[in-house]
Amino acid sequence: MSVVNPYQSPAAELEVRHHDGCVRDGLGVFVPRGMDLPPRCIRCNAPAAGTPKRRTMYWHSSGWYVLILLNLVLYAIVALIVRKRVQLSPALCEPHRRRRRTLLAVGLVAFFGSLAAILGIEMADIDGPSWLFGLLAFAALVATVINVRLVRVTHIDEGGARVVGFDRSYLDGLPRPH
Repeated sequence: MSVVNPYQSPAAELEVRHHDGCVRDGLGVFVPRGMDLPPRCIRCNAPAAGTPKRRTMYWHSSGWYVLILLNLVLYAIVALIVRKRVQLSPALCEPHRRRRRTLLAVGLVAFFGSLAAILGIEMADIDGPSWLFGLLAFAALVATVINVRLVRVTHIDEGGARVVGFDRSYLDGLPRPH
């Protein structure tokens, strides 16, 4: 006899997203509106481990970056207004998922460890190279962001989104446009 919990959230995904329309677009993938990426590892084309997390990705035309020269706050406001978004579910196999988690953990430990070293040097009033640890903290943060990023959207329009950052084996498994 199974016990039914009426308060438990549904285990099945409510919205089914198809991936039949995804096509290879050079070194990227074109994903039509309403579609999703195929559930295979984007790094090695192996079957995905578990259900991939749906991520909202944003894009705006690169011409808007000129506003940074005028005012950073103005750019941020305009970018929030003009950006376009797409929801995708890039998948990873278990070895690549573990590698991504490890890189994220190492990067965050290096970042917070560097901040702790700066704080320790300043609190102990030691004439040490606190600027060096500041540089290390910045480098750890940048390296972490670069290493854990899955895919990147390069264009979004009414038809769909162009996404890059896939392994060649993943791209070879997709059809080319007719």
